[in-house]
Amino acid sequence: MIVLALALFAWLLPAADLDQEVARSRQLLKDDKYEEALDAAAATADRFPDRAAPRAAMGDALYRRGDFDEAEASYKRALELNSEEASAHFGMGRILRTLGRYGEAAASFSRAAALSPETPKYLRVLANHLANRQDAIGMLKRYLVLVRERPDSPFNLFNPFDEEEAIVKNVEAWVALLERMGEEPISETVKGEPVSVPLQVLRGQAYLKLGVAGQKNLRFVFDTGATGFTISRRVAAKAKLVPIRPFTIAGTGAARLETGDLVVVPEISLGEAVVIRNVPATVRDASGPEEGLIGPSSFSGFDITVDLKGRRLTLDKPAAVAAPSGAVRPGHVEPFRNVGGEIVIAGRVNGRPLNAMVDTGSAATIVAKTALARVEGLVAVPAQWSAAPESGSIIGIGGALADRKAILKGTLSFAGRDYPAGGLVSSDLSGFSRSLEADIHVILGEPHLDDRAFTIDYRRMTVTFAEPPGAAPQR
Repeated sequence: MIVLALALFAWLLPAADLDQEVARSRQLLKDDKYEEALDAAAATADRFPDRAAPRAAMGDALYRRGDFDEAEASYKRALELNSEEASAHFGMGRILRTLGRYGEAAASFSRAAALSPETPKYLRVLANHLANRQDAIGMLKRYLVLVRERPDSPFNLFNPFDEEEAIVKNVEAWVALLERMGEEPISETVKGEPVSVPLQVLRGQAYLKLGVAGQKNLRFVFDTGATGFTISRRVAAKAKLVPIRPFTIAGTGAARLETGDLVVVPEISLGEAVVIRNVPATVRDASGPEEGLIGPSSFSGFDITVDLKGRRLTLDKPAAVAAPSGAVRPGHVEPFRNVGGEIVIAGRVNGRPLNAMVDTGSAATIVAKTALARVEGLVAVPAQWSAAPESGSIIGIGGALADRKAILKGTLSFAGRDYPAGGLVSSDLSGFSRSLEADIHVILGEPHLDDRAFTIDYRRMTVTFAEPPGAAPQR
């Protein structure tokens, strides 16, 4: 009996070590130390080459670093080792979601939640992929029960129940919205004809005119870096919109998070051609004369062409009746990943591949502080000036740039063209990247988006950049 007990103890000890080491990697990741998390997970994978959990933990750290292809390979290897590793299924779901393969992503999230039904995050993410509203409400309520009753244990190095309070409160707000709406459709396009409308470009930001809840010709930032819809307090008050609950949104600047009331706007319109009903929005103080901002996903049923130089926004045939998949628009076609709602394409700085977010709401093109350490040959110096001094250096929701630097030497490349360092700035984007759970290395702003029109196609998950008139592709 003693021999058997010793043998059992000897068998359990390595498993306990494995769990502790994986937990340590995940805690480092939670603390935003993803390089250290990757090193720790890789060391554990070397020590336990036949176990899936460290491979999945490596995938999580690689995803956070923005290395999606490497993350996918780690998740696939984890599933080869153990097809029931819940964290690997969840990771694969995130990869599939970035590729726009939402049905397959939902299946992966569902598998993760079935294998680990007590992990709140799995329930929260899966709920967003459920077609049945009552099923989604039920799953989110179960999530709330789990996080509100999370266990506290000094022996638990990584607590999977520990979600950020802002996320939990946002879930509470979303449940309240869904319950208030009943069975009414949300963000339903009731009139959707092709249309071309003027864009105003002022101090590096693009603006268009919207109708909101019966109020006509209101000025909104058209921000391809925005994942939703925000409106000013004055518009909300005039429309007599009823607040549901506070909701927190993320920005790219020094102020990472901003909280406003969640409301439902009964109708928004773009000219007479496009009308969308029951649109969720966050109410926030306007940063200037604009009445809020709107992201391209609000018009995702269209091919969206942005021409900053020609000052036009064009919504073409809805994706459901677009041209056959073999027909593509002329120009340089870039596949994009949907990272937390952001449009992220492949870019290069001094030849180093980096994630680049397309952002018409940014008055500057920004290289993240974390990217400076990854790229050789960049020369950056502290900058006291603003890329858009008249607007107070407003970059998206987050406000002024944090820890900004001027890049004096380097080359930015994307969509087949090279641009010298002139006009590039650097900033700390870690808070914004943390909110997306993946590093954004470059924000492509107005200075590098105004020389050619580009078309966002959510159906094909591509951005097509037209060549400037009379110009031949560089490569």
